[in-house]
Amino acid sequence: MNLQDYILEQVSLKRLTAIEAMQLLNELKNSNTSQSKEYAVIGIACRFSQANTVNQYWENLINKRDTIGPFPKHRIQDVKCINQQTFDMFRGLNCRVGSYLDRIDLFDHTFFGLTPAETRVMDPQQRIFLETAVEALEDAGLTEDELKESKTGVYVGFSINDDNYIDIVSKDDSNVALGNQPSVLAYRLSFLYDLRGPTMIVDTSCSSSLVAVHQACQAILTGDCEQAIVGGVNIRLFPAIREINNLGIEAYDGRCKSFDEKANGTNIGDGVAAMVIKRKDLAERDGDFIHAIIKGSAVNSDGSSNGITAPNPEAQASVIAQAWKKAGINPEKLNFIETHGTGTKLGDPIEITGLSQAFSEFTSKKQFCALGAVKTNIGHLEATSGMAGLIKAVLCLKHRQLPANIHYTKPNAFIDFGNAPVYVNTKLKTWAPSEGKLTAGTSSFGISGTNCHVVVEEYQHAVKEEVNDDPSLIFISAKNEESLKGILSKYSQYLKNCPYSLADICFSSAIARNHYSHRIAIIVNSIDDLKDRIDLYLSGREHLDNQLDSNIFYQNLTLNRSWSCQIRLTEELEYFLHLYFSGQNIDWKSILAHKSGRKVPLPTYSFLPKRHWPKIEIEMEDFEQRIDSVCHAVKWAEEENMTAVVEGYYGKYLYFMQDLAVHENFFNLSEQRGVQGTKVYMGSEFKRINAKTFCIDPKNSEHYEKLIEELSRHGQISGVVHMWDCLPIGKTMDSFEGINESQITGTMSSYHLIRAFQKQYIEPAIRFITMTAYAHQVTENDIVIDPSRMPSLGINKVISQEYPKTLSLAIDCDIDNYNDQTGDQLFSEIFDSIVYKDAVVAIRDGKRFVQIIDRLNLHEIKDRKVSIRDNGVYVIAGGTGYLGIQTSLLLARKARVKIALLSRRPASELTEKHQRQFDEIRKNGSEVMFIQTDTTDAKSCREAIKTVNTQYGSINGVFVANKNISHQRLDDVAYDFINSNILSKLKAVWLLDNLTADQKPDFMATFSSISSLTGGPTGADCCASNLFLDSYGDYRNSLGRTTITMNFTLIEADDGSLLSDRLTMIPPLTREEFLRCLEIFLTKELNFAVMADFDSHVMTMVLPFMKVRFSENLLREFDLNLQPAAKTDAVASAAKAVHCKKNERMAFEEILGVMKKIWMDVLGYTELEDEANFFDIGGDSISAVK
Repeated sequence: MNLQDYILEQVSLKRLTAIEAMQLLNELKNSNTSQSKEYAVIGIACRFSQANTVNQYWENLINKRDTIGPFPKHRIQDVKCINQQTFDMFRGLNCRVGSYLDRIDLFDHTFFGLTPAETRVMDPQQRIFLETAVEALEDAGLTEDELKESKTGVYVGFSINDDNYIDIVSKDDSNVALGNQPSVLAYRLSFLYDLRGPTMIVDTSCSSSLVAVHQACQAILTGDCEQAIVGGVNIRLFPAIREINNLGIEAYDGRCKSFDEKANGTNIGDGVAAMVIKRKDLAERDGDFIHAIIKGSAVNSDGSSNGITAPNPEAQASVIAQAWKKAGINPEKLNFIETHGTGTKLGDPIEITGLSQAFSEFTSKKQFCALGAVKTNIGHLEATSGMAGLIKAVLCLKHRQLPANIHYTKPNAFIDFGNAPVYVNTKLKTWAPSEGKLTAGTSSFGISGTNCHVVVEEYQHAVKEEVNDDPSLIFISAKNEESLKGILSKYSQYLKNCPYSLADICFSSAIARNHYSHRIAIIVNSIDDLKDRIDLYLSGREHLDNQLDSNIFYQNLTLNRSWSCQIRLTEELEYFLHLYFSGQNIDWKSILAHKSGRKVPLPTYSFLPKRHWPKIEIEMEDFEQRIDSVCHAVKWAEEENMTAVVEGYYGKYLYFMQDLAVHENFFNLSEQRGVQGTKVYMGSEFKRINAKTFCIDPKNSEHYEKLIEELSRHGQISGVVHMWDCLPIGKTMDSFEGINESQITGTMSSYHLIRAFQKQYIEPAIRFITMTAYAHQVTENDIVIDPSRMPSLGINKVISQEYPKTLSLAIDCDIDNYNDQTGDQLFSEIFDSIVYKDAVVAIRDGKRFVQIIDRLNLHEIKDRKVSIRDNGVYVIAGGTGYLGIQTSLLLARKARVKIALLSRRPASELTEKHQRQFDEIRKNGSEVMFIQTDTTDAKSCREAIKTVNTQYGSINGVFVANKNISHQRLDDVAYDFINSNILSKLKAVWLLDNLTADQKPDFMATFSSISSLTGGPTGADCCASNLFLDSYGDYRNSLGRTTITMNFTLIEADDGSLLSDRLTMIPPLTREEFLRCLEIFLTKELNFAVMADFDSHVMTMVLPFMKVRFSENLLREFDLNLQPAAKTDAVASAAKAVHCKKNERMAFEEILGVMKKIWMDVLGYTELEDEANFFDIGGDSISAVK
């Protein structure tokens, strides 16, 4: 079916009106009589993480490689340690996991005729784009002579990032301005080659480079240029985690999981790409090698959507359909679309909705078009992302294969792929057209609201009859000897699986390359002959000679030596050699017009990179001093009791009570003082006993929703006092059934309750108080505690961080000592304050205690009597994860040990890297075995312990390094998921402890997290389970069983794995620092410590929002080390005001003044009314965490 018939068919199906059809037919008629509106892609080059060439990029895609990893350490030092100013600017900032280029300091300045001085202050983005663009031009076979004064345009997608090179270079240098001006990034290429077409930067944020492709095509169409170099550039100088800049769209583990149910945001990455495009008819006329054809493209805007950062599905559908119509394709024949695919919960469903709407205009077919999402492989390259997707689509057409999407297992719950025209491709498959040519689409949508879609089609080269022109002559040159050797090395690899004929290669080497001063000519009879001669030359030759052997010739034109042939050749060959080595400007196209060769891609230039970077002046601090600075203790400090600062109406509160006299007494006290209370008891069904008493099933989420809905009919609920876990010590810890029951009545009850409030009020503005008894070991008199109650405090801690209008407070009391004074204390804590100064408060014997972090003096701590034993047996749960493997390696370095690694993963999933690590453990005589074990299953755990005892003997130490984290908000995460995550860590610790107790191991060590202290949005399960570990250590130690609780911040793993725990502004520990801290735990009598870099610069920004207090000594350190650039005075003063007043309550007016300063600073007001509402004046959940 031709295009005209297709348009008429659409009219008959009523998908096009007669008027629309006439317009399309007229455009078709005009297009047939005017110049081509199709554009040939004739050159491609790219620099992505782990891919410096297009071929490497393709290999990574078809092999499902995930290139996400930690930011390179040497790049951190390159930025941070230039001088004191840069050290202060970046000190303490943690770099995000992403897809990064390894070296951005290297550049071949001599190739471009630049001085080292001007290169040193030139933005690496300018440098690397220059090299990439040259590679694209070489791939296109365009020479300097052809480009000079030509109507060649340059269009580069580029956006300014948070971190800029100009911030770290000396401003005194006159070259700085040009070297860092965005518009010059594109112009340098035009200047280099004397290009006379339009030269411009295109900035539409994420869609920049694909929009640049569209702009270039339009310019070619209108005649502004005949061909164009299109690029995309995005290199992050120092991608620091700045929570205030996170728009809520970044994945916490750095992995983009496009369209998957676990998608939790996008990621970032470096990338530079370039493409040469030309009118199709001109490319065919000039004999250019064509990679693919751009059939059509379209650009539009989201307009007014649900929010300035929210995508618009109607606009996306419109731009896609418009591009298809411009391309003149039948969308039913479209079998692949490379999506924008950011992996956000909002963006993914919207993109599928837009695609489905676009297809619905043309077809009702389902699941016929495969989707790709390259962000899962290489990250979100921001301004370069569109071109990265387009290059992938072109490569799919060339190779006729569709790579699998990675990080995809189950679809997003809000996407119904079964009723959509598209599906996610999950395996590498051959791509063959049902009829005609293969066609693909590429989408890119900018946070700027600018959307773009490009349609590409495969190009089928005419089959050429091979002609034997033996012998053949190939020309290879460079600007220096080292680069010439580099090009020859590239040829050696290129020729291994070369799809082109020798005649094409030789022809292209003459007409499609610049010919520089260092020249080689090789006479060959076949491709194998050529490869053998190049390999022979490369093997051991230090310098080049005039004639390397009877068939290889070399000349350095800079020496002005005449060249003469020392052997007898055919007249034509000798003529060509004399021309080539004479240095004349040769018109190879005319000379070789009678030859049968055609242009084909050849190896590109081999640059000679040298380091160009500002001088490094700062040396890193001494390692041991650094370790001392990250070791902290957590202490309970006594404070004066609360005094009332407000009086009057206390509102309506729900009291989740048990049938205890203490609960009744506190309820009655509250009512006597003006609180309107409603009692909520546990039962098996929802029941309203009377107007002020209800009964609900703690496991039934609908009961919570019904309760809140019913009570809300009679007015706003002011708050909750949850006391179901405030009980005398019982036998909860004797069985896991008891621990589980405590989670139902405490932790998961809080989960159900806040979600019920959120469903009723959207943004609940309540007070959420969780009361427990003996969850913490606060004083020496707390001989027996119950860790099972701790996770509910973790939920409480996170609630106010995820719901900014909600105030949360956790109170742990000694319920057995309850009296009237205790009641007064509790009432004052809950009701007599405007804000809650502390996240957790403990009441013991009528005294008030709060948690404080202080510096730990390692030199005062004694060594352990028993550390790691020779021939000791050590069990590590979570053994094949990063923590488990690193612990194993450390143990094996300390002594000859026997290690059992317990892991849920099957042995078939162990990687080659695991095997290398096992070999490393065994190298010095240690033993290691892997046991597939579900540490949450008693039978599986028991069998594993039995296996260890049988093969290795009695167990000397147990490590628990399990890690299960959802990274989801409480209103997003499903009950089964968060409950399973929390219970898995609780049960693993309890089971391993109880199943090894009879063997009396020297210690049990657990890996906890700083989240137990700081909380954090999307970290409820992490905070809850790690609070259990913290308390379980105290519980176990009180029983005389040595327990080491290691509370770590993020750890910068070599493969980025632990950077997934939580994005936080607190800097991570390096692998070396982590291992040294672990060694300290194992060798010192240290049962609990926090290992974290509370950097002064960072802490000044985040102190007001931390869920824990710091000692006066640490606060003084923060003040002394504070640099002027740390933060505005408003936030700095807030930090002091909120955290420095140990023994006095802040007056209401003082709190109000501090809050007004913060709001004005964050929201940009110069003045505010005292009665202003944060959300009414433009505040939101993003600005709330600033």
